[in-house]
Amino acid sequence: MADAKQAVELLQKDIAQEHQATVQYLIHAWLIPSISDEIEGIAREEMRHWEWLSMAVVALGGQPTLARDPLVIEPESAEVLLTADAEAERLAIDSYEADMEQVESPDLQHLFRRIQADERVHRGLFLAMLDEVRHSETVVRPADPAPDAEQLNRVVADEYRAVLAYLYQAFCFPEDEVRHFLIERAVEEMKHLAWAGEHVVALGGRPDFTLPQLPQWQDGIAMLRWDLEHERSADAFYGEIIAALRNEQARSEMERARSQERFHIYEF
Repeated sequence: MADAKQAVELLQKDIAQEHQATVQYLIHAWLIPSISDEIEGIAREEMRHWEWLSMAVVALGGQPTLARDPLVIEPESAEVLLTADAEAERLAIDSYEADMEQVESPDLQHLFRRIQADERVHRGLFLAMLDEVRHSETVVRPADPAPDAEQLNRVVADEYRAVLAYLYQAFCFPEDEVRHFLIERAVEEMKHLAWAGEHVVALGGRPDFTLPQLPQWQDGIAMLRWDLEHERSADAFYGEIIAALRNEQARSEMERARSQERFHIYEF
């Protein structure tokens, strides 16, 4: 049976898997607009799994990984993308089954069983979507980037960095009030990311989810100072993006995101 160190290693493996699922499913939702709501709903549940697993790592004295398994995002067709998603869920089901055989902790047993139950439902949903697209004219948005796609992809990359930073900090912060605040900020940054990402794909681009490098913070004060500086720089960053955009709807949503970033400055 796994000791605490080995249990953390299992959890880190699962975190990388859930991180991959969250990002991959979001991109697939944007690429297949006819069933985007269903896929985004699954992505949100994968993000919740990511949070639970990270908190379990912290409870065992570890630091959650920001690693991510490889993405399948090059869209030959909706069928290819959904097949990859159903297969990801099958692998996750098998992985959690193996995890349960290796740990004695009742808490981890219950956690793995709870997540595995969700993954079984997700696989069924993806298989149903796959059957639907095989019997319809479902299309994937083509890749032919318009000028605004490049600017909006800068937003995707910047907001992805903020999401990872706030989630990591939330998992490591001992104070519940600050932890909940940071998770809420991560969720809001994910919303900004989604606004930009949907436009990137609609404009013929492909979202930039390159894994960023984050600082090695020494304590909570250093984390919050970094957050405040990030939010201050985001105001100027969004101003630059908005000035360059030609698409009216994208510009309106980026202006809304900028106003929310300004409120974040006050909160931090």
